[in-house]
Amino acid sequence: MSRPPLLIVTDFSFEALYGAQRLKREGSRLSRMLFRRIVPVYVDENAQPGMISIAVEDTFELPEAVFFPYRYMEGARVYRDDHPDVPVYVLAGANQRLPEETDLAVIRTDIMVDLYRAGLCAALIAGENEVLFINDGSIRDDQLDAFREGLKVQGYIDEPIWGNVYTDYFDNENLSCVVLLSPAEIYLSKNPSVPTLLFSWMDPDFTPRSVKIVFNDSPWSLAPEALKSLPLPGEEVFVGSVPTVLKNRIAEKGVFQKLKGFISEEFENK
Repeated sequence: MSRPPLLIVTDFSFEALYGAQRLKREGSRLSRMLFRRIVPVYVDENAQPGMISIAVEDTFELPEAVFFPYRYMEGARVYRDDHPDVPVYVLAGANQRLPEETDLAVIRTDIMVDLYRAGLCAALIAGENEVLFINDGSIRDDQLDAFREGLKVQGYIDEPIWGNVYTDYFDNENLSCVVLLSPAEIYLSKNPSVPTLLFSWMDPDFTPRSVKIVFNDSPWSLAPEALKSLPLPGEEVFVGSVPTVLKNRIAEKGVFQKLKGFISEEFENK
């Protein structure tokens, strides 16, 4: 408790999606893991960069480090200029565009690793049946190749069905696994029964039982791994999501352990 805390800038929209109780549990878990308090800094989504910097200052004068979501990058820059001795990190998605020359340390989602692991899991769940990949339009072709590689490693040689959330695939009797990127609400609102691998910050407890694995790349997931790399200003490091395999939704004996193995061991070997 006497050590300076780590601060993570957030807002109430994120809390509503992530889950308030889940956020508290995650903060407590990370604090125990890192032997240091993890303190959220709530800011208004429309706050100006200077006000965001002030909110961080008011939370703790000299924290160990501060993590800013990508959408608050300008606030991160203002805070860094005012507090050059405090490490500042920006947490960005895999394909979010940054200025060509940025003087901030950036932690990016390693979507190549995430999609490779999703391919491993999807192949196991689907068996010889079809896999549907619902793309939100943000994933590049070379990144989709990582998903294909994961499928292939597990012996799945067919090409997946490539789709989007606006197309109805419920009449496909051979469909046995769906990999779903956001926006997920449109697809999940139909209460699908096909086993689903979901990329989302959404609280797993609030998803349909068809969701078997949730890949979470929220700031609360990326920050602990980022601390292992500690990039310098101007550097980028890539960190994989934290997948949660929902054991109580997987009936097949042994499948849960295999999925956990794909997420941990295969990830480490990748």
